Amino acid sequence: MRHMKKTWIGLLLLTLFCLSPLTSQAELVLEDSESNTFIDGEAVDQSQVSSLVELGEHADEEIVNKESNSDKTDIAESETKQNKEKPQARDESETVGDEQIEGVYIEDMSEPEINQNDMEPDEDASETKEVVEVEEEAIQPRAFSLNNTPSVFQKGDRHPTISDLKVKLNRVGFSGITVTDLFGDYMERKVKEFQAYYGLSQNGRLDRPTIQKLEEVYNSPFQLGQRHNDIKDIKRKLNQLGFSGITVTTFYGEYMEDRVKDFQRAYGLKANGIVDEVTLNRLNAEASKTDFRVGDRHPNISEIKVKLNRIGFSGILVTDYYGDYTADRVRDFQRYYGLSVTGRTDRATIQKLDEVYYSPFQMNQRHDDTPEIKRMLNQLGFGGITVTTLYGAYMERKVLEFQESQGLVENGIVDAVTLDRLEELTSVTVFQKGNRHPAISEFKVKLNRVGFSGILVTDYFGDYTEDRVKDFQAYYGIPVTGKMDAQTSLKLDEVYNSPFQLNNRHVEINEIKHNLNLFGYGRILVTSLYGSYMEEQVKLFQRDHGLIVNGIVDEVTYKKINDIANEKVVKIFLDPGHGGRDPGGQGYGLDEKDVVLDIALKLADILQNQYLYVDINLSRETDRFIELEDRSKMANAWGADFFLSIHTNAHNGTTSGFETFIHSGNVSQETRARQITIHNYIMKNLSAIDRGQKTANFSVLRNTSMPALLVEYLFIDNYAENQLLRTSSYRSHLAQITAEAIAQSFGLERR
Repeated sequence: MRHMKKTWIGLLLLTLFCLSPLTSQAELVLEDSESNTFIDGEAVDQSQVSSLVELGEHADEEIVNKESNSDKTDIAESETKQNKEKPQARDESETVGDEQIEGVYIEDMSEPEINQNDMEPDEDASETKEVVEVEEEAIQPRAFSLNNTPSVFQKGDRHPTISDLKVKLNRVGFSGITVTDLFGDYMERKVKEFQAYYGLSQNGRLDRPTIQKLEEVYNSPFQLGQRHNDIKDIKRKLNQLGFSGITVTTFYGEYMEDRVKDFQRAYGLKANGIVDEVTLNRLNAEASKTDFRVGDRHPNISEIKVKLNRIGFSGILVTDYYGDYTADRVRDFQRYYGLSVTGRTDRATIQKLDEVYYSPFQMNQRHDDTPEIKRMLNQLGFGGITVTTLYGAYMERKVLEFQESQGLVENGIVDAVTLDRLEELTSVTVFQKGNRHPAISEFKVKLNRVGFSGILVTDYFGDYTEDRVKDFQAYYGIPVTGKMDAQTSLKLDEVYNSPFQLNNRHVEINEIKHNLNLFGYGRILVTSLYGSYMEEQVKLFQRDHGLIVNGIVDEVTYKKINDIANEKVVKIFLDPGHGGRDPGGQGYGLDEKDVVLDIALKLADILQNQYLYVDINLSRETDRFIELEDRSKMANAWGADFFLSIHTNAHNGTTSGFETFIHSGNVSQETRARQITIHNYIMKNLSAIDRGQKTANFSVLRNTSMPALLVEYLFIDNYAENQLLRTSSYRSHLAQITAEAIAQSFGLERR
């Protein structure tokens, strides 16, 4: 009976196959996008297979596994063999052996792949013939897979899940894929890109590891609309690297997504706005990058520059570029803290930089060791500090004074170098007459160097040494004991290590040189370097003013220079009118802006070179436009003693002469007196019509906070006066008589 049932099934199968329209068979074989089921090497419509499976199940109670894969279903080669033994019923979980009788077989995904196109034509023919002969044979179906979601997709497959995977690939940055259920060439290429990007095997197939990685990225908690505690750290690092302006919260918003995309584009990553594994690794690497050298450009360089400026290695322009000056300051830093001097921000350099920058011994910090530091400062004469754990503004000022006195980097931070020096000085043994100690030789050398000389350098503290110590104490305002105590040692080190001495550089050296030049001590080139010529001029200044002659601008010399500058130097601000896009008056091809600039430059040169104690500044030294109010602001900010605005006149081509103006409002008696003396002196030396001393509400006169005068030298549109103004020698004459007028008004001393 069982044999008859199987024969009946085989006849039904043969009938269904023969009745299938030829056109349908051809379409099924050629169609690239349909899913084919193969029976004995031929394509059969799925509905036919379904019917057959149903019949087989009723007849034989055995399960026919129907393949759920897409359009590139693997071909299972069916073989028809005559089995003389009675077929045994098999459980669907069993593997069908080689001796199994030919029947309906649809290959499961786990079986080896057989490409239909690779089959030989004669194999097709023989298998078709075997199907016809099967009616007398028992049909034993192989097991079917009922799994509707394959674990692997590849080119040629068609499945609804493929659409979903395409959507996800597009979302995570491997885009441009048309969303259908077909796995085509373009999708294969994008899958390979995805695999390469995330370090997977590049087989172009959506296998389990690839799908898992896709799901991981697609469902990342670090993307738009999500919240996560680690998002804060990501935001901080993005801000640090210049992708900034992100509010640090746990929420991943639209602005953060935009900045993440900017970061990804900047570093050649997939700009999907998701902080995936690749993005996070690069973000962490860039955020922690610190080893830089000349020529590098990185956002972290800006932060390093900020820190160096803060801790006293300053003057660095804060950009993301690592230039020569930055390398020089890094070397200074490394040398100061005893590191290897490379000019590169290596690990040891960054560790030391952070140690100093984040020191607990700086303004507004509290620490249990701060009271001891305060006691040491008080002991050394940097006193008046209330002993608490708080590092306040007053303590910072005292620390700065201490650092300056010791020739240390002045940063107001009690770093390791400063602390070591404090401890060294507060542990100094007091030396006095009659003592013998190796340290005595050292302080004798220092006393000789700073001008208290003639001491024989030995380790013995004798009478003459005591006398010179007393002289030193009296000169610098220290209690005169004749003993080399802590306060005396500290002051001695301050002078001995002064930055204002031979071969040192300091920004304030420029100002010292400038003032010495004003006083008539040579023509020192104004730079930050303290050279041998400057040392000679400092000694000359000290000798002339009864100071200790040591060539060092110590606190006594420094104070004397500043006192003279404040008491005797006259600061005159010259303002050549118009400039740039504003030509001023014009006549016969001559512009007022050019004439008055030349007069002003000549006037400045004469005043500086022919007179002492006069300092000059100009609103402009080139042909550039400056707003009227800005001219007044410049003079006010500089602290000028006198403001002179220089112009030529213009009217109708026939008017001529010279005139001056002061403000028409309330002005000081000094302003009126300056106008009188300067106007009259110029007129006495100028062959021109005197148009008078006038008043006006001009901006530069109204907005200046010092006596201000405006002069109008002749008329540029008057032909005769124009001919004079266009002559360099005449402009020099105007500058000379104006300089003499100012010198007379202020009582300037000739060089």
